[in-house]
Amino acid sequence: MTHNNELKTPYYCFDASILHRHIAEMKAIRDKYSSDDLSFCYAIKANSFLVPYIDKDVDYFEVCSWGELKICRQYGVNPEKIILSGVNKEPGMIADALEYGVRFFTAESVNQYNEIVKQVEETNTNIQLLPRLSNGAQFGMDKRCIEEIISDSSKRAGVKIIGIHYFTGTQKKKFSKIESELKLLEEFFSELKSKYGFEPELLEYGPGLGVPYFIGDDFDNYYSVYEEMVSYIASAKYSYHVNLEMGRFFAASCGEYVTSVADVKGTPDAPILILDGGRNHISYYGQNMVMKTPVIESECKGENDEVPCDLYGSLCSFNDMIARAVMVPSPKIGDRLIFKNIGAYSITEGIYLFLSRDLPAVYAKEEDGQCKMLRNDNPTYETNCLSK
Repeated sequence: MTHNNELKTPYYCFDASILHRHIAEMKAIRDKYSSDDLSFCYAIKANSFLVPYIDKDVDYFEVCSWGELKICRQYGVNPEKIILSGVNKEPGMIADALEYGVRFFTAESVNQYNEIVKQVEETNTNIQLLPRLSNGAQFGMDKRCIEEIISDSSKRAGVKIIGIHYFTGTQKKKFSKIESELKLLEEFFSELKSKYGFEPELLEYGPGLGVPYFIGDDFDNYYSVYEEMVSYIASAKYSYHVNLEMGRFFAASCGEYVTSVADVKGTPDAPILILDGGRNHISYYGQNMVMKTPVIESECKGENDEVPCDLYGSLCSFNDMIARAVMVPSPKIGDRLIFKNIGAYSITEGIYLFLSRDLPAVYAKEEDGQCKMLRNDNPTYETNCLSK
């Protein structure tokens, strides 16, 4: 991705052409095995700025908060494409979704199911619902609760249970874990059919496919695990449809973060670089304690050999070390560093209010190559002090 050196750092840039090419390659693999058994759902928590760019490429959007629902309304997303999810669905969020026309919900608990049913009956609407099966974490509920919901739903004219929602975690680099989960779900569906005559129509499944973030990541083929999964689902010939819910795997590769060197110190052989960005903006899954180094490109123009540089941000915190021993040629104040594969989560996951530093600007590189500003570099100090 070619960057505009006139843009003030730090900033994010998302390349629409990379995003669309990536999804086209995913669809080509899917269609090689089956064009009917799989649909795509984008979890917008990964990067809400991409919603209008990915809208035509995916079948559904997973929305996990009232704020995300408001973002979808602002973008004019078709409510029929929204799957309202989230561990905490406030009554107002449910009401707002129903008023907007959302008719596809998940349920994370029996209490949540009861609130959804209450509002559906009060508004005389009809919805489709997916109870979420837990894997032991705070998400979803156990099999006993799901059986209770399926049994109760037969008395609820406006609520139709159509399947199960299941997601256990991210950055899965081997198909064996995904295969074991799919088999577990097959067995559970078989139990439900035996006990209740329940015939699922849909499995809402988050495979948590891994993406290569760090130097040394052993990903022989970016799509290999994805293709194994698609092939397996096609050969299984399920009686139900599978909706693949993903965020990171869709969005990571299309984004970059650009930051500038604000200060250079240390020794010539091992400089310390202070960047105008920091750990408040840069969040790679699995980068704890700076044990791994992201893929970083340098726009430094130095003529000397590269030297190993330790990278720190601007947060005045010991936790703001970004990477160790990154090779940079003759680093100078004003040189720019580009962090790759940052299209997912960093933009929504960072600790942006710490030290009251400005939010980074956000740009999209359109298909015609032009950069479009999506957000200015907004100040945060007003949020961190007494309102006027």
